[in-house]
Amino acid sequence: MNLIQRSLPVLLCSFSLAFSQTAEVEPNDTRETAQSFSTQLPHIISASFASSQDADYYSLPLDKNKMYYLTSIESSDEASPNLELYFAASAANLLTTSVAGRNSNRNFRLSGYVPAASGTYYAKIVNNNSAAGAYKIRLAGGRTVAELLTHEPDNTIANCLWQAKLAEGDTVYGAIYPDDYVDYYRITAVKNQRYTISTLPILDLHPRDSDTFLTLADSTGRVLAENDDQGTVNTSSGPVNCTYSKLTGSFPHSGTYYVMVRSFYNTLFGETVNESNPGKGEYGLCLQINAPLVLPPVARHPHIEIPTPTSVLVQWCTLEPQSTHLEWGETPACTQIVYQEGLKTDHLVSLTGLQPQTQYFYRVITVNDTTDCIDFYTAKPTSTSTVDFFVIGDSSPYSGFGTTPEQLQIVEQIQKVHYDFGLHAGDVNQSRGQEYELVYYQPYKDILKHTPIFTCIGNHDNSIDYAQTYLASFNLPHNNPDSTERYYSFNYGHVHCIALDTNLDYAPGTPMYEWLVQDLGSAMRKETRWTFVFFHHPPWSEGWEGYPGEIKARTHLVPLFETYGVDMVFNGHTHDYERGFLNGVYYIITGGGG
Repeated sequence: MNLIQRSLPVLLCSFSLAFSQTAEVEPNDTRETAQSFSTQLPHIISASFASSQDADYYSLPLDKNKMYYLTSIESSDEASPNLELYFAASAANLLTTSVAGRNSNRNFRLSGYVPAASGTYYAKIVNNNSAAGAYKIRLAGGRTVAELLTHEPDNTIANCLWQAKLAEGDTVYGAIYPDDYVDYYRITAVKNQRYTISTLPILDLHPRDSDTFLTLADSTGRVLAENDDQGTVNTSSGPVNCTYSKLTGSFPHSGTYYVMVRSFYNTLFGETVNESNPGKGEYGLCLQINAPLVLPPVARHPHIEIPTPTSVLVQWCTLEPQSTHLEWGETPACTQIVYQEGLKTDHLVSLTGLQPQTQYFYRVITVNDTTDCIDFYTAKPTSTSTVDFFVIGDSSPYSGFGTTPEQLQIVEQIQKVHYDFGLHAGDVNQSRGQEYELVYYQPYKDILKHTPIFTCIGNHDNSIDYAQTYLASFNLPHNNPDSTERYYSFNYGHVHCIALDTNLDYAPGTPMYEWLVQDLGSAMRKETRWTFVFFHHPPWSEGWEGYPGEIKARTHLVPLFETYGVDMVFNGHTHDYERGFLNGVYYIITGGGG
């Protein structure tokens, strides 16, 4: 359901709106002594648990034709409230699943709740912790189903055509109702216009009341961008993960686009829907469009790729098709020349017959320019006892294109130390998996012209077109049976490195799993002393609330690492630094690439 509102500034900071707040009235430990919620919503009651055995009762007059939100907020560290819900005199808890465990296990959430019958309900609040502590219980919503359905139908592209298009500055009141519904909106945009499309907690809603999922598609239905959660926001309960959604970027062409809003919990998309995973809820949708993004005339600077002891690739790009050539040699005189045939923008030269661990020089000659003389080293042989490399992950702006000051600061720090190569643990592009010229080749140009960085695919790299833009932007080893660059391995000196793509299925029997088993037992790996594996999604993490890491990685990959004696595993995804050691394997998350 959606309803265009041309000016709703008062709604956009909903959780700061005025509300009724009262204190708990004891005794309220039975239904007979239950404290009543007001019919004027939102209403908050400040309460506390006297002990771990304490339970508080509240009566709620609910209407079967309205949608409600019953949550706990601002709980103390000692309190962990959970909810049981009863109708009238019934002894049966209406909730089939626990709704507790939110916000570091300190709160519960019952969202988008439409009761089956009108009447008096009883909320029994129990303490899941073993100590006394304070909490607040909040009842909000109470808008009628008729309000929620004002502008139905709008649940397909065809059904939304009769509605007014969203325009810049519009705010939309919407509701996902009933379960598994998807709301569609139309946009007309101009190529390279920049957009910010957000779902918001409007009216009396809280940043965790609805769990939206936002999608942008072009006129053919091709998905261009998706987002689940906006990330951490500050509330009166402290920092919480906002479960509303946000998309930023620029439109790739002029024409019609469609915005789809649904609950993350939608059975049509493979998710379970229950009280803990709400499939309904209200939201605001805000569209902001700015002037077209003017991309600078960036050419890809010369850089080194896939060095071996006897070969290397040198790549560069020009803005316009032209004939170029490479001069190279063992001295800065660069007496050998390789010409590029024909007019092209993507130029790639393979230098072979080189000596291991040897310094060479090169420069690129274009129609109007000659680069400085640049040096590089061929890879060290397996007999080498020392190899130095750096590892980064999750780099570039989270939205939009370009660089961040933090990313450039990290580049500066890397250049202060010696390194033979680098590894990137995925999300090379933190935005939509596009524009690698601006988020990778530009900021790292002074590293890449001497030394390669071996990358793997993160969820953002994969999100917009299943990594096709990523794969077209890099030259990487492709020594798997499918001859793709999604997963690969290489030797450098006495080090064996394995890159995996955890966006793919990697259960036993899948191509990547079987290739990994083969590679861990290969003669190529046995030539080396150390084995390092890098991929994006970590097996374990404590960096994000509600995300313990990838259970599949623990189930399918970790046993292989332990069996085959992998030394260290590098990951990204959570934007922090974490490390651990288990059964002979070190695990490091390095998700702070700037």
